[in-house]
Amino acid sequence: MFASDGVTLCDIVKHADGRFVCVNRQHGETAEVDRQDLIVYRLNLRTIATLLLEQLGGRIDFAQHEVSSPVYRLGRLRSRFAAARLYLCIRSCRASLLDAAMSIRGSTPVVLLVPMLFGTDTNVDLIEEQTGVTIFAADELFHHHDGRITANPVAMEELRHRLGCLDASQANTFRLSGDSRSIRYAKQEITLSETVGLWYLSQLLAQPFVQVNAVELEAARTGTTTRSSNSPTGEMLDEEARRAYQQRIAELDEDIAIAEKNNDVGVLDKLNAEKQQIIAGIRRATGLHGKSRVTTDESKSRKNIRQEMQRAIRRIAKSHPALAKHLNHAFKGNWLCYQPDEDPMWEF
Repeated sequence: MFASDGVTLCDIVKHADGRFVCVNRQHGETAEVDRQDLIVYRLNLRTIATLLLEQLGGRIDFAQHEVSSPVYRLGRLRSRFAAARLYLCIRSCRASLLDAAMSIRGSTPVVLLVPMLFGTDTNVDLIEEQTGVTIFAADELFHHHDGRITANPVAMEELRHRLGCLDASQANTFRLSGDSRSIRYAKQEITLSETVGLWYLSQLLAQPFVQVNAVELEAARTGTTTRSSNSPTGEMLDEEARRAYQQRIAELDEDIAIAEKNNDVGVLDKLNAEKQQIIAGIRRATGLHGKSRVTTDESKSRKNIRQEMQRAIRRIAKSHPALAKHLNHAFKGNWLCYQPDEDPMWEF
């Protein structure tokens, strides 16, 4: 194993007073041990979790389950593994596994990895029956080969079988194939020609609960150089436009006076409506003391992205109303952050 894999081999040093100390030279850490004939490794569980999820396919969400607990939450697997939540228990004894499984069980599929099960007398089948948690040995699921961690294909299929998800049609997909986008959600599949709005959706669906910068997202699609999100792009109402509006309002006032004199209600309503529309536009374009507002890259990009995504969702609604409803709800008024109530674990 290598430090880049999250595993660092430590040295055992004997002190003059007879004590043995484990030394992690890479991180400058020490700890007392009982004897010298030990092989000690320092584990960086976050790094290991990232590597494991890269192999299985999933989203990292690392955290210790509870303070002083031997259980760690690693993340969530892809739909091909039933979108199961993935945990690691660093102890393999029966009591630890039972406590761990009881604490993480729930209504959705859960996989609990343990370093190894070989040589233990733990009745894994009984714990799984009691808790509904699938327990799997990490040393069977992963190998260290040619300096890197790789997943065992046979063991992966066994895990899929134990999770009851051999049917690949369960996966939610948002895949680009040529000029078309193949979308599967809730076991219904549709195909749409690729558009700007679908591309934006794909980028946001791949990053749930992440606030995306509008300028950078638009630049990623167009290939243009990004500017600061707050860089000015011009006044919303320049002096020439302001004079044109004022002149039109003056003309409307004259026409309104004539319409009132002639008691022409229809024309009067039309003229007043136009005048109020112009006044509302001026108010939107000006700030305090009538000073013109300045548009930014951020505001322009945000508007462009929102309009394209809304157009794409309207297209989706024609053939997959359930997906359109999910998307409208998941963006919740913020078109730059995908926030589903339950992550569909999209595959691309």
